[in-house]
Amino acid sequence: MVKKLKIVIILILCLVLLFLQNSVLAAEFVNKCTEDEADVIFSAMADKTDLKPGDTFTVTVSIDTNPENGLGLASADYRLVYDETQITLESLEDGPVATDKRWLMGGPADELVLANEFENARQIVWYGVNGGSNAFEVTGTILTATFRVNDDFEGDLTFYTHNNGCAAGGVEIDEDGYPVTDTAKVYLKSNFDELKVSGEDEYTLGDVNQDGDINIRDVRLILQYSLNKITEF
Repeated sequence: MVKKLKIVIILILCLVLLFLQNSVLAAEFVNKCTEDEADVIFSAMADKTDLKPGDTFTVTVSIDTNPENGLGLASADYRLVYDETQITLESLEDGPVATDKRWLMGGPADELVLANEFENARQIVWYGVNGGSNAFEVTGTILTATFRVNDDFEGDLTFYTHNNGCAAGGVEIDEDGYPVTDTAKVYLKSNFDELKVSGEDEYTLGDVNQDGDINIRDVRLILQYSLNKITEF
C-alpha cells in the first residue's frame, strides 16, 4: 500500500511540474548529451526551410527512441515557441502517440506564453504522464502543426524548442523492485535553425524560363531574344 501511494505521489508531482513549466519561458533548447548518449530521442522537423511570405510549412514532432532498459516512458513533454507576428498557426493535430488513452494527456494546445521573453510569443504544448507502474514503450508522432508565414514578414523566424519543454521521464526499478520515474537524458534532432523567409524569388543562372531545369528550351529563348524575335522571357 505504501509503495502504491509513493507512485501516486510521484505522478502528482510530475503533473504539477509540467503545469508550472507552462508559465515560464526559458531559452532555446540546447543538447547536453550526444545522440549516442541519449536515453530518449525527440525529432522536430519542418518539411521545408526556405520560405516566402504567404507560404505554409508543416512541423512534425516525434519520439524516436526510448530508454534501452525496455521499461518505457513515464512522462514526456514538448513545447514549441513561435512569434505570432511572423507566422500563424493553421492547424494542430495529435499524432498516434497522443491518441493512446493510457496517457494522461495535456495537449497538444496552442496558448500564449505567460512570462514571455519577447512580445507576441505563443507556444505549442504537448505532454503525457502515465506513472511508473503503468509506463510503456512508445514511439512515433506526437503532433503535427501547420503554419502560414504572414504576408508582411521576411527574415529569420523566432521559432524554437523551449529549453525545459523537451524532457522525458524514464522508468527505473528501485531497490525494493518497484518501478519509479527517473529523469532521462534527452537529445533533440531539429532543422529549425535553417528556417528563413525571403521575399526574393530564387534564380538559377541559365534557367531562363525558371522551370527548374537548364535545357534546350532555355537556349532557344536566349537565341530568340538575341535575334530580337522576342522582347522578354
